[in-house]
Amino acid sequence: LEDIEITVSDHVQKILKPNWSASWEEIGAENELEDTYTLSIPTLEECVKKIINCMGMQACERSDKIPEGKASHAFYLAGVHRGGHDVLVRAKMALGGTTVYP
Repeated sequence: LEDIEITVSDHVQKILKPNWSASWEEIGAENELEDTYTLSIPTLEECVKKIINCMGMQACERSDKIPEGKASHAFYLAGVHRGGHDVLVRAKMALGGTTVYP
């Protein structure tokens, strides 16, 4: 047998939500989970790419595009988890020295 690695992205299918904000409000606060992480990633662009890849979700509202010179950014992801459950992510990031704080 070979070792395999199963990640979140193996359980999520990317979907595009044309109106991500309305979908976020529709899901409601009772279905929300919030946490804070520190990542050792040097740029906001690289952080966005890595989170999208890890989560296996679709960036919405062109939020994967970061305006040049920004020290903070918010982006939005959408996907469908096994069983047909919609999953939305709102990630807020800020540069802190040489680290991105999502």
